[in-house]
Amino acid sequence: MPSPTDQFPSSPTPVNQAFNIPPQPASFTQPSQPQPMNQPFIQASPAPAAPVPPPPSAPDMGVRTMASDAESLRTTGGSEAVPQILSTAPAGPNEPVFTPDVVNLAGGSKPGSPRRSRGWLTAVIVGLVLIAGLFLAFRYVILPRMCPVCEICTPVEEEPVAPLPEEEVVAPARIHTSYFTIAPDRTENIQLETISLLNIKERLSQIPSEMIQPSTVIETVVSDNAGPITFPVYMNVVFPGDIPEPDLVAAFEEDFTSFVYYNASSNPFPGVIARVRPGISADAYEAIGTRFEGSAQLANIFLTDTGNFGSFDDGSIDPTKPVRFARGSNSQRIEYGFFQSGENTYWVITTSYDAIKEAVRRLGI
Repeated sequence: MPSPTDQFPSSPTPVNQAFNIPPQPASFTQPSQPQPMNQPFIQASPAPAAPVPPPPSAPDMGVRTMASDAESLRTTGGSEAVPQILSTAPAGPNEPVFTPDVVNLAGGSKPGSPRRSRGWLTAVIVGLVLIAGLFLAFRYVILPRMCPVCEICTPVEEEPVAPLPEEEVVAPARIHTSYFTIAPDRTENIQLETISLLNIKERLSQIPSEMIQPSTVIETVVSDNAGPITFPVYMNVVFPGDIPEPDLVAAFEEDFTSFVYYNASSNPFPGVIARVRPGISADAYEAIGTRFEGSAQLANIFLTDTGNFGSFDDGSIDPTKPVRFARGSNSQRIEYGFFQSGENTYWVITTSYDAIKEAVRRLGI
C-alpha cells in the first residue's frame, strides 16, 4: 500500500536566488542589470566559517643577560650562570614583556643610549692622552737622540748683533800715463797735501835748472793723497771758474800730462796736454777753447809776471798745424791748439812758441 507521502508528493524546496548566480572570472566585472522596481531585497546568508586550528605551543627560550647572570651567580654561589627561561607564548595583560636593546647597523646601541655615550667619551679621552704622550716622547726622547745639536732640540738665545759699519767707498787709485811718445828728459813727482795754485807754482820753481840743456822737457806729475790729480781739478785750480768742471769731465779724459820746457837761457815755460774723449765733436772742444780765450786769469799758468794779455790771433807751427796765440804786456806769449794724432785729439797749452813746437814733436805729431 502506498504511503501517504507517496500519494501526496512534497512541494519542492525553495531555492535561494541569491546563490543561484553563475560564477564569473575574477578579472571580469559583470555590468549591472536594471533591477525591477518591486523586487524585494534578499540578504545573503554568510558562509559557514572554517574551523581555525589552534596555534602550536611555543617552546620556552633561554636568554642570558648581565642581570640574569648576576642573579644566577648570586643564587648558586658563583658556580654557574644559568640562563633565564622566557616563554614565547603571548603574554597576559599583567605579564612583563622582554624588550631587547635595538642595535643599529654599525653594531652599537641605539643612538642616545647612556652606554654608547659613555663609551664614545672614554675612547676620545684615551685617544687624546695617547696623542699627547706620543708627542712628548718624540719631542723630548726621540728627537734629542736624532739631532743632539739641533737648534730645535737645544734652542740658543740669540745675542743682539751690532750693525755692521758702513763700508767706505774707496775710489780706485788714479794711474798716470804720459802722452809723450818721445820720452821726456826727466820726470818730477810733486806730492802736495793741499792742491792750490800757490803750492803748484812754488814746487815748479824749485826744480833745479843747473846743467839743463836747451830744449829740455821735464814732465811734472802733481799728486795729492789719492794719487795724480785729474785734468778738471788742475784747470779749476789754475783757471778757477772759467770753464765749468762738468764740461771738462764730459769732453776730456781725466789723466793729463803737465811739463816744463826750458829754453836756451834755461828759463822755465810750463805747459799742459789733455786728450779729447772719443766721440766728442770738433765743435764741442773748440767751443771750450773759445771760452778759454775769454779768461782773465791766463797769467796764472806762468811762473813769472806777464802783465795783461790781449786778444787771440791765428798762428801755426807749420801749414798743417794751426794754433791760437795771445801776447802779454811783457812780451810773453800763450799758445794753444788742437792736434790730431791718428784717432786721438790733443789740446796743448804752453807759455811760449818754442814750447808748443817741442810738445807737439814729442807727441809724435
